[in-house]
Amino acid sequence: MKIGNRSPLLLIVAFVSGMSVMAMEIGAARLIAPYFGTSLFVWTNIIGVVLVALTLGYYFGGKISDKEPKIEILLWLICIAGFVFSVVPWIVEPVAMLIKDMLFEYQTASALIMIGSFVTILVLFAAPLILLGAVSPYVIKLYATSIDNLGQKAGQVFALSTVGSILGTFLPTLL
Repeated sequence: MKIGNRSPLLLIVAFVSGMSVMAMEIGAARLIAPYFGTSLFVWTNIIGVVLVALTLGYYFGGKISDKEPKIEILLWLICIAGFVFSVVPWIVEPVAMLIKDMLFEYQTASALIMIGSFVTILVLFAAPLILLGAVSPYVIKLYATSIDNLGQKAGQVFALSTVGSILGTFLPTLL
């Protein structure tokens, strides 16, 4: 299927991407809770890693979209992010236990939770979140038809992405 620059399908991509980021963030808390709990330290690490990963994704997504503004690349970014994240529930236990074992002898309980949860979240979630962060600048590049309407198109993409994020926050919790 060929997708033109004005396609509403690009807005759906932005919406689903925003929803996926927040579902991943909420999912991260649930997945690592058995190993590090759900303390303020853990939530700080989750939010911090998500924000850093999105920042990197925005930056690199903008650079890549300027060099190669092709829908195929955008779709590959999303597919790879989805694949990587789909593996996370299967590997969270061995990764978390390995990190805990490596740190256990050298850290206090608080430091173990802070450092261990940070490293675990970074290893498991940074890559797919960086890829999803690249989606918005890529969608904007493909969706905007001219420099004259760039602000309007960027606003539409970010608005729908944020609505997706809102749903991505509530749906995993409620369902």
